[in-house]
Amino acid sequence: MTAALGLSGTRDLRARRALAAMLSSRDAPTNDALQAAALWALGATGDAMAIPRLRAALSASTLVRTAAVARLGEAPAQTAPVDAIARMMFSPLSASLRRAAARALTHLAQPIPGTSPQESIEPALNAPGTSMLHAWIDPPDEPIDGARALVRFTPQIARAAVDAVGYREGLTTVLDALAVPGTLAPMVSFAADPGEVVPAIQTVVAAITPGLVRAQTLPDPTVRARALTLLARTPSSESDAVLVGALSDPSATVAEAAVSALQSRGVVYPPGAVHALLVRLADTATRWTSRTQAADALATLGDATASQGLAEALRADPYAYVRAAAARALGRIGARDPEAVAALSGSATGDPDATVREAARAALRVR
Repeated sequence: MTAALGLSGTRDLRARRALAAMLSSRDAPTNDALQAAALWALGATGDAMAIPRLRAALSASTLVRTAAVARLGEAPAQTAPVDAIARMMFSPLSASLRRAAARALTHLAQPIPGTSPQESIEPALNAPGTSMLHAWIDPPDEPIDGARALVRFTPQIARAAVDAVGYREGLTTVLDALAVPGTLAPMVSFAADPGEVVPAIQTVVAAITPGLVRAQTLPDPTVRARALTLLARTPSSESDAVLVGALSDPSATVAEAAVSALQSRGVVYPPGAVHALLVRLADTATRWTSRTQAADALATLGDATASQGLAEALRADPYAYVRAAAARALGRIGARDPEAVAALSGSATGDPDATVREAARAALRVR
């Protein structure tokens, strides 16, 4: 392995032949480190015949394909398999592979003549064993600024994300990548010009919307909840229907995620949301945090048709936190129907909890 890395960047014909011999040796199929090191070194020789070998290695073991992806980023853009590299960026196999893919796309989008990842990591030659190889392939301190690559390769990245959300592990990887709005990890963690990056990310999210909808059939409530959060970023009739339906999910985690997703939109809620929130609020079998959240969401929406359901929660919910949230919501809505006024008046003096009494009095003053 060390011998292979020592030949990296050598353009001598004998060196290229030696590396090719290593890849064809009897030990290569069972020695991932040897294959990865030889591919890494061969990719730096400038040999045009290295490209087919690197492309073929994209279906090999994780370490080998990581080395191949890293070197393919230095290939001429017209010969690089951009779609295949983009798929590696959402691979659940390893974070190193995803970073290598992001770096490769970044380099393809903005090649820097005369540079190579090895130039900044010569000290790695002193590292023992395969840690030396990992340091060359995935330099730990090398930042990735892939904003230009994201914009340039948006179609390929979107297709790769669509493929990934088609299976459970890939879906989780995509959710991780898009967890923070305005970013796509590990390619873009901060955008100097969000005006270009944000539309590209929105294109990716829109492309995977059908996959996020399908994710609501998965048994894991955490995955369903995370998919809902991402769905909220792409308003459409399909995503709206899923969000409203999720308000009735038997998992409190999912239902609360749906409420939060709706609240992130401000006062623009899809049809049916008020009714679904009222059903959630009235279901005392759910945990009190879900009911409180439903009341808060109704307050944000400000729809007066919710006043009777909120009044009932104020009178009858067994948890003071829920009753106080219902009182605050009625104050925000400015409910004037007799039932709501009666509930607020009764709670302002008769609720056993001081917090609820004060919330009801404040709501009456707002009115």
